Amino acid sequence: MPQIRKKTSKRGTTHQRQKLKHKVSQGRKKAKKEARKEQAAGKTHKKSKKDPGIPNNFPYKDQILAEVAESRRQAAEEKQRRKDEKRAALTGLEAKDGEDSQKNIIDVDIDENQNDGQGFDGIMSLRPAPPVPPKTKSLEPSKPEPVIPVTEGPRSLREVLQKADVLLHVVDARDPAAGFSEALFKEATGKDIILLVNKIDSIPRESLVSWLTHLGSTYITLPFRVAEAFLPSKPNPPPASKKIPLKLDDALGSDAVWQELRKLKAKKSCEELIVALTGVTNSGKSAVINSLAGADLLPVYNLNSAISAKG
Repeated sequence: MPQIRKKTSKRGTTHQRQKLKHKVSQGRKKAKKEARKEQAAGKTHKKSKKDPGIPNNFPYKDQILAEVAESRRQAAEEKQRRKDEKRAALTGLEAKDGEDSQKNIIDVDIDENQNDGQGFDGIMSLRPAPPVPPKTKSLEPSKPEPVIPVTEGPRSLREVLQKADVLLHVVDARDPAAGFSEALFKEATGKDIILLVNKIDSIPRESLVSWLTHLGSTYITLPFRVAEAFLPSKPNPPPASKKIPLKLDDALGSDAVWQELRKLKAKKSCEELIVALTGVTNSGKSAVINSLAGADLLPVYNLNSAISAKG
């Protein structure tokens, strides 16, 4: 019978190596799948990197450890000090409340003793309230606001234009052509027409000059920017304690408007000049009136109030 040689090599077969490789691949796939499921469910936790510490062969290791221990000790003392201060403050408040309650009890006892022997005699036993000190008026002079007479006006735009001497038409400088109305100008035939290009601070200077030149060839055209107090407010205004009073008389172009109106009044030789102010929606008519008057007379559109109303 032939003798079988004993196996001396530890090398596995190709089939065993491929089988092991396949098992490792399947295990990794399974681990990735479980990780994705946990991440979708929100159960994953980022592993914080462990502090490697200070190497033993670092020359200043003892000094650094002493500094760390000292900082920890100071932090603990600061924390304890804050706790003690808070506890002392609470104790002081409790003691003060106790004194106030004791004082109120004594006052009540005194009032009851003063009415001994008389009993409760309806209104006669009640004491009058202490007199209220009169309010002192502020000595600061208040700026007088212009008085606008409230009279019943015309019911239609046609009647307004018939009674007016001058038509002051407000257009938006960002798109002046959209604010024109041929029907309006046709109704105002024979009237002096002034075009007021409002919101000039919202377009480039070159564009403004081009529009003023183009419109000035047909009508009296004046640039205008309302006063700072009537400019659109920011979406996130500062709190009331940090608010700065805004100016009412810094409108750009108001002097030119008043000068032009005075010229027209002198030319017509009338006691008063009736001006009809027109314009499309959001062209700034109310802000223009407030800026020319130098006072807050008419409500102006506010972006913050519109946002709060929608919310």
